[in-house]
Amino acid sequence: MKWLATVLALCMGGVAQAQEVPPSIAAAPEQVELVVDLEDDVSAEEVAEIGVELGARLRYNSVHSTAEQIFILQVSAADVKTALSRLSTLEDVEGASINYQYKISGEPNDPLYPQQWNMAMVGAPEAWNYATGSGVIVAVIDTGIAYMDQGEFHQVEDLVGAKFAPGYDFINDTPFGIDDHGHGTHVAGTIAQVTNNGIGTVGLAPKATLMPIKVLSQYGYGSVADIADGIRFATDHGAKVINMSLGGGSFSQVFADAVKYAHDNGVVVACAAGNTGFGQVEFPAAFPGAFAVSSVGPTGNLAFYSSYGKELAIAAPGGDKSASEKDGVLQNTIDFENYSKTDWYVHFQGTSMATPHVAGAAALVFSRGVSSNTEVERILRETATPKEPVIKYGAGILNAAAAAKAAPKSFANWYYFLAGLLITGLMVWREPRTRAYVMGKYYYLMGLLFSTMGVLGFARGTDVENTPVVGTLVTYPVTDWLVGITGYADLFTHSAAPAFILTVLLLGAKKYFGALLGFLVGTIGHLMSDAVFMVKDVHIIPGIAGALDSAWLVGNALCLGLLTYQVIKIRTQPNHI
Repeated sequence: MKWLATVLALCMGGVAQAQEVPPSIAAAPEQVELVVDLEDDVSAEEVAEIGVELGARLRYNSVHSTAEQIFILQVSAADVKTALSRLSTLEDVEGASINYQYKISGEPNDPLYPQQWNMAMVGAPEAWNYATGSGVIVAVIDTGIAYMDQGEFHQVEDLVGAKFAPGYDFINDTPFGIDDHGHGTHVAGTIAQVTNNGIGTVGLAPKATLMPIKVLSQYGYGSVADIADGIRFATDHGAKVINMSLGGGSFSQVFADAVKYAHDNGVVVACAAGNTGFGQVEFPAAFPGAFAVSSVGPTGNLAFYSSYGKELAIAAPGGDKSASEKDGVLQNTIDFENYSKTDWYVHFQGTSMATPHVAGAAALVFSRGVSSNTEVERILRETATPKEPVIKYGAGILNAAAAAKAAPKSFANWYYFLAGLLITGLMVWREPRTRAYVMGKYYYLMGLLFSTMGVLGFARGTDVENTPVVGTLVTYPVTDWLVGITGYADLFTHSAAPAFILTVLLLGAKKYFGALLGFLVGTIGHLMSDAVFMVKDVHIIPGIAGALDSAWLVGNALCLGLLTYQVIKIRTQPNHI
């Protein structure tokens, strides 16, 4: 039977309540300004012709725009894509874009952002200082996403410019996971709505890549077989995070195996705990390997509808419209009664709305350089704002800012190298006899590069978020080798142990003493940089990127300083020079 008892965890009346949103809230601005740069020698007649072709008048931005021929063009929101597409084909047009708004503060310029209390609750603005989710694929296993125009369906306006990976529609067996319900698009918006574009709302991980997996029909129902297929498809096609804002039904081994398959293959599987209001987490959130999410309202208290239980991992804002419609989660989605409407913004509530906050936060942590899903889950738990009891809130309320900040991340390698050079200068100043090793041949430089840059460390550049996490080890300094493999800073390499072992092996080899000295100095610079300027979270040490981690790193750097002093003392004796 196609329809098994796996029911969408709708936002407590979802569609019916969505219809009650006042037009003043739901409607986006009807007119959008475009800024158009024409060729400097374009004539007034040609400008007028362009305006006629687009059905709107071009006006100069200011009296100072005439030399550069900068014009403003107003079009309806529904015609933005068409107008930009047409302008790109015109010979006299040098460039055209939406006339985006900028502001003094660090907050995004999306006009409905002030209504997104949920983003403030999880610390979204601060989180964006550390990561935006770039390079991470998040699969939305739901009713689909309004991500493209096809037939009667249209891309919603605030997903124009978002990144999408190829998905699939398991309901209709087509390659296009297009939303015909609205739930999946709303969920996707919380994860990666285009942000700072002067339109609508924001997403928590705005640079993440969305993968539309449609497993639920326009009525919100889907089968175990389709959902399991969707999970495996997402896993096999590069998703690092899966969002499942769905639930209900009984235990299914097929379903459980699919969740386990995803988790075993490095995917964070964020699942809605359910909307029964009872102390029992629903499936799939209750399956081993799932990361179960309960829902809180603007006050931070468990929403009246939210399920809870021992399997719960974390809580996140999902809305509670008991007092006000605005206490729901606001996002751009489709109007299921009018698929052509792209500017509909609506408040939903439910654990369905809480879950994508966790999926978005997971994408932020992944994009910081963590490659292990279990490490991402640990960071999300340990950085959550504590809230009791555990059975209702799990580890606490999601804190995306703290999670993004705490994710282990190396400096760009050049910074470690510069720290090594600084220590080299101090060493030569204090002990001039080391100059022969520092300046002699190239061994010292080799050791310094190996411990601070890696063999090809320059390939990693300074854009750490967009650097591939698992790459060749030659792009990582030895201290960060396991960061490159596992995504976390391990206790062994982030200590004096590797340098001590190398000292035992090379101390008697006069030819390579310069390389050893460079390695010791570079490692000291590396550990001190991680301890002082960007506290790195060292695996196993309690807490997240805190005082204990700094103490460990500084302590080991000081031990290496003493070791280096003794090594220099031994090797610079007259009979060794």
